[in-house]
Amino acid sequence: MTLLKIQSYESFDYSKYGLLTRLDFQRRFLETDESLVDLELELANHAQPTGNVLIITAKRVSDLKIGNLNSGETILLMIRDISSYGLEFARYRVKDEEANVLEFNCCDFDFSLRSQ
Repeated sequence: MTLLKIQSYESFDYSKYGLLTRLDFQRRFLETDESLVDLELELANHAQPTGNVLIITAKRVSDLKIGNLNSGETILLMIRDISSYGLEFARYRVKDEEANVLEFNCCDFDFSLRSQ
């Protein structure tokens, strides 16, 4: 399932959507004094910023690193399978391979196109 999800993302033309227009995170606190972070990204098409946007939702985010959001550079989010690393609740590594603006691990992710 992990590999199929990554292949589905890679078969989609995600490289067109390199303008990060929204970055939302939600932190939920559990009764066990743990917290969970979910993340939603909105990326616009750099050729048509007012057209459809790519929405990526990541569940149970860890090791979140955010770089310079004011750079204006386009980003390229690559997703790798890290389930064999033995990290608890981390099956995917999401990393901006262009501008190093964003990277994180997550338990699960989804993506879809949405009209603005």
